[in-house]
Amino acid sequence: MASFGHVGTGSRVFLQNVHVDSVMKVVICVLTLTVLELRSCVADDISAEEPMRFDQLYAEGVKAYNDQLWYKCAYNLENAVNDYRNFRRTLTDCRLACKKGEKESYLDELPSDLGDFSVFATFLKHADCFRRCKSVVYAQRPGLRLNKILETTFETRKPYQYLQFCWYKLSRVKQAASASYTFYLANPEDSDVKINIAFYRDRAKVSESDFLDLEMKPYKEHYIRAMLAYREEDWLGVVDQLEKGIDQFFTEEERCRADCEDEMDSTTSSEPSHFSGLIADHIVGVLECQLGCEGNLSVVYSEPIEDFLSEQFHYLQFAYYKLEKIQQAVEATGSFLLFHPDSEVVKENQQIFMKKYKYSEDQFIPRKDVKQYVERQKKLQTLLDFLKENLMPEVPDEVFVTEDDTEPDEQSQEQPDKPTTEYSKWMDRYERLGLHLIAKAHDMQRSYRFAADGLLKQEQCEDILTLMEGVEVDKKGVQTFTMEHGRKAMIHKDESYESSMRLFMRATEVMRHYTQRYYNISESLFFKNTTMVCWRHLAEPEVENDCIPQEFGTCEPESKIKDSELMEKQFVTATYLTGLDDGDVYFLSKNATIDSSLGVKCGRIAGFQAGDRHGLHIPTSAPRCAMVITYTTYRSNDEMDYISTIQMLHQIEELRMNKRGMMNQQQVMKSFEKMGEWDRRWSDTVEPPF
Repeated sequence: MASFGHVGTGSRVFLQNVHVDSVMKVVICVLTLTVLELRSCVADDISAEEPMRFDQLYAEGVKAYNDQLWYKCAYNLENAVNDYRNFRRTLTDCRLACKKGEKESYLDELPSDLGDFSVFATFLKHADCFRRCKSVVYAQRPGLRLNKILETTFETRKPYQYLQFCWYKLSRVKQAASASYTFYLANPEDSDVKINIAFYRDRAKVSESDFLDLEMKPYKEHYIRAMLAYREEDWLGVVDQLEKGIDQFFTEEERCRADCEDEMDSTTSSEPSHFSGLIADHIVGVLECQLGCEGNLSVVYSEPIEDFLSEQFHYLQFAYYKLEKIQQAVEATGSFLLFHPDSEVVKENQQIFMKKYKYSEDQFIPRKDVKQYVERQKKLQTLLDFLKENLMPEVPDEVFVTEDDTEPDEQSQEQPDKPTTEYSKWMDRYERLGLHLIAKAHDMQRSYRFAADGLLKQEQCEDILTLMEGVEVDKKGVQTFTMEHGRKAMIHKDESYESSMRLFMRATEVMRHYTQRYYNISESLFFKNTTMVCWRHLAEPEVENDCIPQEFGTCEPESKIKDSELMEKQFVTATYLTGLDDGDVYFLSKNATIDSSLGVKCGRIAGFQAGDRHGLHIPTSAPRCAMVITYTTYRSNDEMDYISTIQMLHQIEELRMNKRGMMNQQQVMKSFEKMGEWDRRWSDTVEPPF
């Protein structure tokens, strides 16, 4: 068997599409060692009287790794992972027990008259209770000093990076593959782990079903099993797995909210100089953390699943319907509608129940736990929104103002790169997924300008560019692909075209989400105009003299560019599909001089506010292509062409699922064409067919 690099070594090969679909039950194998092996490996280091702490076990495991003592390495790292997991679980248990009054506080008999501090009585009791419980946990690990570096080491699953190699050297190849996969899920951009996974899969011949997430929470396992059962039309299996998973999700969400009440993170404030400011900033940080729990728990593999919780009730209502358990289906429908009251698909399902089974609208009662969850989320969001809008941010004791030539309207613009806990979490998550911010507003000389790399890989850019085939070039040298082009072409094109179209739509959705998170705005962004634009060099293009080419495919006179006004609550992103040395985008000052510029390459995003002064260089060597999207915060301006395209793709998928014998792409599309106008009942979110 060929070997591979140790941790942090080996060639930096970038492997793509590393994805393992694992639904096997997670089992962390405990090494079974002989007495002699135990004596030679760990007898000198493991005291029966005083067990080692996870920080000590980790240090010893790494040392054993460096010394090539593989049994000792595996033993210590396994126990380090287990002890850290138990440590975190016990601390969370402490928080919950104190909150529910199951643990005592010595402050229960606080004086009744606390004056100005009476409002803090509950907080003081809770703090005392938790500290007493926490002291017991720490007493079981004498000498433990938990710091941010140590915590990050375990939260990013670093021990598994070493453990995979130790297990491999012990010929425990399947366990090694699982350890490598477990580390990958928390570090999807790590090049070495991709090399290792490819090795286990291709060289060691480990089957994909044997790549296990050793840190998988049970609710995720139930969700995966439910999705497999759904594909097999095993409706009993769907119901059983989803019901178990939903219960466990609520348990994990409660624990997540409890952990948010941890000691204040220094990033949640700008070092307020007074007590009340400290408390206020801490409350905002806790609220942001608690509202982020659902999103964090929705990451099943390495990416979040949109509407993860609510979609499970959509699957449930369909499964119960197939099992003819109509009352349970009605309850699941009511629960889903509590999350998405405007869902056209589920509203139609509701009408079916009302007409066929004589249910009235007031009988679609959501589950009690769902109602409590949604109401709590709304209250938390309302409070957070109110605080963000009305709570005065901390003002430093000394403020220095310098005069510059910045335009007044630019100074008043909201700064998208302001530090907030929720913002940082999302940016960190995108960084882990490979989307790297390379320039902010201050780098590009105006608010709302930014640039990021890593949205698409080269083969994905090439795949999307195939959609341009057959699109006419106008007299300016511009090709413009629209949603209407895509819908018309899908009727006649093959499955590869549809696949490219789906990739295009997924990329646009990621761009929308990233842009909203980067700008850190409370309103949702909607698609106003979605296109792909290619500029080609023509010897004699029909354009006005001295006009400036725009990302949208127009060429505007310099005078119009200079007088351009920013459009309120409208934003633009251009995601480049070609890499050309002479195709830069540039931004202009109010005097039409270039104040910043950006090279283009596959997967790079340039973002700016609609109306911002910009231009581009048209390369002579090859077409310059980009996905150009305009967003708005106004739902009424949501692009119907985009929604119609999503609906069409959903209906194509429905045909495949409902007509089992019709798997040929041409047959599917022929059937679709006969149906004429696509059914407007399909919503713009991915939902199971009813």
